[in-house]
Amino acid sequence: MPIIRSLCHPGLHKRKKRVEEIMYELGLAGQNNKLEDQSVNSLKKVNVLKLKEKLDEISEFAVKESSNEATYNKMKADWEPLAFECKSVAGKDSYILDGEAIELI
Repeated sequence: MPIIRSLCHPGLHKRKKRVEEIMYELGLAGQNNKLEDQSVNSLKKVNVLKLKEKLDEISEFAVKESSNEATYNKMKADWEPLAFECKSVAGKDSYILDGEAIELI
């Protein structure tokens, strides 16, 4: 079932807001229910197939957010140790970047 894939994606479960959206769409919001506790039978009872498009959309947003967060964290880790220094330009009232990190730009 493709809908199970949408509901079980690891990127989705890191996104509380997206899980709450799914629970709302399923009509299970505010009932202390957790998405991971839902059985196939409970999903059938709420006619989950009727909501496939909406649930796929929410899951896709969550996956993209998760991917963006991973990319951001990698970039942050790569750039964090770099130090840029400013060097004054002789005869001018301006500065330029100096140092080894300049080659990375």
